[in-house]
Amino acid sequence: MKITIRPLSTGELYADALMHPLMVYLSGAPGETPQRTHRWNYQTFTEDEQSLLIGLLMKDSVVSMPANSQACAAHRFGLPFLHMPRFGGWKDYVVLMPEKDVEWHVGWMTDAHAGISRVTVTGPVRMMLGPDPVIFFGLSQNGTQLPLKKVWEGRIGDGNPFCRLLLL
Repeated sequence: MKITIRPLSTGELYADALMHPLMVYLSGAPGETPQRTHRWNYQTFTEDEQSLLIGLLMKDSVVSMPANSQACAAHRFGLPFLHMPRFGGWKDYVVLMPEKDVEWHVGWMTDAHAGISRVTVTGPVRMMLGPDPVIFFGLSQNGTQLPLKKVWEGRIGDGNPFCRLLLL
């Protein structure tokens, strides 16, 4: 399986930097790395692409997580509450890493949505857990699947050893 991941532009990287102080505030945990999932940082898959992806992913190389019953809906009042733990947004996350030490991208798939982060990761990454079951997968820089493993489960504000990792 091979998927092309568009690299982030200079403007998108600047936008991330400008959003950082707001995201620290919205996290409610100033000692932790805030979430960096903005609409320009990921690409989504169409229903057809998602169907194809389901058939192509190696099932023993993904991490499946159950629905998080404590997570609110992703959007309320037209706002992305999943990014606002301070105001009741998603707080729980899983730490994932590929079995190989390479630059990579993390993707996700629920019944309703599938996408991949355009943010390049080296080493482990934290991924939010929402109200729906989710399958996480890893892709190398060239778009081939990488075996993933779950390292930890945590909660924003708990100060665990992984709280300073990138949060997508």
